[in-house]
Amino acid sequence: MEILETLKLWLLWLWSQWQTQVLVYHILINVVLAVAASIYTKEFLLDKVPEFLYRKILPLVMVYGVFAFSGEAIGQAGIAGLAWALLEGKLLADSLDNLKKFGLDFIPRSVTTEQRDEAKAFKAGEFAGGERAARESKWSSE
Repeated sequence: MEILETLKLWLLWLWSQWQTQVLVYHILINVVLAVAASIYTKEFLLDKVPEFLYRKILPLVMVYGVFAFSGEAIGQAGIAGLAWALLEGKLLADSLDNLKKFGLDFIPRSVTTEQRDEAKAFKAGEFAGGERAARESKWSSE
């Protein structure tokens, strides 16, 4: 029972941090944008929503919580601020990516996840004109 009480106190402490509340609200806004974008692009799957919430909210809040608790424990509260800023940057990129799905072309590609996805595809050699794909087709033809 003492473990549950400790966990409850830790969660209450975590929720009392304004950064945690901003993260959760930003995640919820991002969820609304993602659902709206998927409906707009006709890719909405209702059964994916709970998984999306579980995979988005819990990891981000827990990552911040670990850094916040660790920073408090060692007297370096700035660690939590840095972790929070990085997580907010990721959430902002996700939000902008969801807005771009609505056809808002004024959002630069460099601030969305689109550029990251293209870089991953390029490294994997999935682009038709990629060097890796050209090299592999050269080697496979010999």
